[in-house]
Amino acid sequence: MTQTVKVKEAIENAQGNDDLWNQLDEAMKEVAAREVPPNGFCSRDYQQHYHLSKSQSQYKIRKLREAGKVEPLGRFGNATYYGLVKP
Repeated sequence: MTQTVKVKEAIENAQGNDDLWNQLDEAMKEVAAREVPPNGFCSRDYQQHYHLSKSQSQYKIRKLREAGKVEPLGRFGNATYYGLVKP
């Protein structure tokens, strides 16, 4: 069996199994939902809330981190999420 035939069979099998793809979509939604902290914000959120430029929001978050007011909670994609430090 050639490589092309194997690929075509794999594509046909995958296309015929809609339930598998639906299950994978649901699983990905659950994983993605868990990765974003519930009370977290990223620099883009901060930027949009305070109507700042990207560099201004990153600068202000850096200053808040240096002052010990916020801490990183985790990453989702390329974004780092921060949360308030509890006193």
